[in-house]
Amino acid sequence: MLLSGNVFSQILGDNAYPGSFGSAFSSKLTRADLNFENYSYKKAAQLYQEALLSDQDNNAIKLKVAECYRKMNNPARAAEWYGRVINTDVVQPIHKLYYAQALSSIERYDEAKGWFEKFNNETGDSRGANKIAGINEISNFYTDSAMYEVAEVSVNTTLADFSPSYYGEGVVFASERGAGKGVKRIFSWNEKPFLDLYYSKADDKGVLSAPTKFTKKVNSKFHEGTVVFYDEGKKMLFTRNNINNNKIKKSSDDVIKLKMFFAETAAGGGWTNLSEFPYNSDEYSVGHPTLTKDGNTLYFVSDMPGGQGGTDVYVTTLNNGKWSKPVNMGNGINTKGNEMFPFLSKDEMLYFSSDGYAGLGGLDIYKAKVKGSTVTSSIVNLGYPVNTSMDDFGIILDETGKMGYFSSNRTTGTGDDDNYLLRIHKIDITAYLIDKETGDTLSLADHDIVVIDKTTGKAVPFLKEGNKVQFDGIPGREYEIRGSKEGYDDNVVSISTVGVTDDSLVVIVPLQKEVTVPPVEIELQEADILLVENISGKNQTFVLTPDSLISYVGTEDELNTTLAKQGIKVGKVIRITNIFYDLDKSFIRPDASAELDKLVDVMTNHPNIRIAMDSHTDSRQTNDYNVRLAKRRATSALNYLVKKGIKKARLSKDSFGETQLVNSCGNDAECAEDLHQLNRRTEFQIVR
Repeated sequence: MLLSGNVFSQILGDNAYPGSFGSAFSSKLTRADLNFENYSYKKAAQLYQEALLSDQDNNAIKLKVAECYRKMNNPARAAEWYGRVINTDVVQPIHKLYYAQALSSIERYDEAKGWFEKFNNETGDSRGANKIAGINEISNFYTDSAMYEVAEVSVNTTLADFSPSYYGEGVVFASERGAGKGVKRIFSWNEKPFLDLYYSKADDKGVLSAPTKFTKKVNSKFHEGTVVFYDEGKKMLFTRNNINNNKIKKSSDDVIKLKMFFAETAAGGGWTNLSEFPYNSDEYSVGHPTLTKDGNTLYFVSDMPGGQGGTDVYVTTLNNGKWSKPVNMGNGINTKGNEMFPFLSKDEMLYFSSDGYAGLGGLDIYKAKVKGSTVTSSIVNLGYPVNTSMDDFGIILDETGKMGYFSSNRTTGTGDDDNYLLRIHKIDITAYLIDKETGDTLSLADHDIVVIDKTTGKAVPFLKEGNKVQFDGIPGREYEIRGSKEGYDDNVVSISTVGVTDDSLVVIVPLQKEVTVPPVEIELQEADILLVENISGKNQTFVLTPDSLISYVGTEDELNTTLAKQGIKVGKVIRITNIFYDLDKSFIRPDASAELDKLVDVMTNHPNIRIAMDSHTDSRQTNDYNVRLAKRRATSALNYLVKKGIKKARLSKDSFGETQLVNSCGNDAECAEDLHQLNRRTEFQIVR
């Protein structure tokens, strides 16, 4: 997992006492392994590289060096060392994921995509497919960059400063700055000081003053980190190593895990009544708390058994003075990767960081609406410049939702992890589809609404919740909200945020029900023949007149004979065939556009025709990936027809991935490229 040593240790814990390795161990390799096993990765990396001087072809040692740099969150060095062994037999599929993550973090996206694909093919793990999808559409993460204003705060040091939380007139955050004089306690993971909590007062513009150390009652000689204050600042819940009364407790695998502790303000000042969160454990970590304003609902992060992946977000509620059993937020939030640093805003928007979804690399910050343990909306990536190719995490927002702070280890910062001031220039826009005649709100399928920023020409990401969508509008922009629904005519509503001073807007998109006219029967004198031909053998034959479409069961020759016997002259013969795609692509090729244009002509002249499109792939990816690729191909064909003037309501699409091959070129079969090409197709069927 590509996280900074601080972020990683702040959720998984560490061994605070790595031991002392001296001349008693004659072998550098033995000493390196001991340091690695005891989480002293900086020292281990040095010793492994010294051992390589006398065993330069040892790929297992090179892999250990790569692992050390990954755990210290040095993606450039990790990528370098993984690259030395990635094609050797010491590498497991998970190392290909780590290599791809490291490449993403240093913005070598094309190379990363290849290794994400290899990992996905070998494991079917959703992280691979998610990351591939993100790289394929990476420009989308830059669409709303004008909305955000990001500035590094002046109180950062060359060490780690991260994870702020509102308190009093400022923020409390974790920092390594406190080595001080005398005996300096060093965290062996990265040979840097342990984390303590610091307080900085903020002015009305969010600028922070020089920090002071937070209360000694909370700060210990090990790690203190993410904290949340509630009940008007009278209570707090904070994360620290498994230590109480200056006594440490290790897990069965010799690791000091993380626990959460409650505290209250004392009558004379300071903090008192320290107590443990009841679901703490010596065997797994809990941390990163965020609470509702009333303090009765708590979201936190844990790697407890039974989760979705590495670290997951959990929720618990306070009932009659007791916390309920934590509930995993499920795949509405959690992935097989790591979800961390949740923050709940006043409007029940849960912000969190994850390395499991499509993004720019490392940890990205996402948001979703929640109600208790239920995720009520889709998930949106905040995009650049909040997110970068490195780790971005620990976001908090004030009551307005327009200003806050977050943390990042982006390379432009002062130190390792740094805190950043965030200002958001946005207008909250909510859009509904309604029936124009009745005024009833219409239910929403996934693609019934599309929002286009007319400045960029790109689709705007939005949260879909129930029968509405919500998106962040940038002041001074023009937007189009396109509505479409089966049984209704499409409609487009334009909205401008130029000069708008309101914080929010509501947009209604009225849709008119379609009016269908039944075909009129006439005596045929001349007719065209329409042939729909698919390589799978799903063919259709029609008699086509200006006002009707008549299905015919039989071959083209048989139809010609039948029409001749009835004295009907045959006009044009229109052949529409399935279209093909390049390997792993979904764009419409010139040969495909020619076929689609013929389909446009037929549908334009015959407004009662509706078309079903079935998209397929060859077998050279995982089943899950191929289903998604087929969906993209179906969408490309549909969008082409819509742009040519065909109403979306007249089109339907489905995707079958590699499940309906037209030949024997299945998994692991050796086939020529032209045979694979036959499977990469979208087929058409006239359904009405």
